[in-house]
Amino acid sequence: QVEKATDAQSVTAESSPAKTKVVGYNDEVQGDLNGGTYVRRVLYRESEVNPKPQFVGGDAAYKKYLSRTVKYPQEALKKRIQGSVRVGFTVNPDGSIVNAKVERKVNHLLDAEALRVVKSMPKWNPGKLNGQPVPVKMTVPINFRLQVSKK
Repeated sequence: QVEKATDAQSVTAESSPAKTKVVGYNDEVQGDLNGGTYVRRVLYRESEVNPKPQFVGGDAAYKKYLSRTVKYPQEALKKRIQGSVRVGFTVNPDGSIVNAKVERKVNHLLDAEALRVVKSMPKWNPGKLNGQPVPVKMTVPINFRLQVSKK
């Protein structure tokens, strides 16, 4: 039996009780399970690679990018909506950002802005496995906080 792993679960591919192959997150099993089986990883978790994907210029450059790019939606300001939107995406081996999707929503206005910001990011330094760039699933928070005015 061969199953493809979903999200954070691992599955087992068995050709017989004596031959068990553990298949991890988002793996594709290719070949014959009775011999010559190989697994091609199509997406890695951040914790599985070294170095991890990183915004070019590091954390300071990432924070600067966010401060320059995030535009608090006017309607959200008026309604005093705030929160932290989590956006998931893949950093491809060439550093490009693809498959961006809101994973934790706050409000449609903030969610749309967070998604816009992630989709417009420049290329990152890719994550690597055994020295080779690989696609890596990332999740980042985009925070929307209102300033408290002192009177």
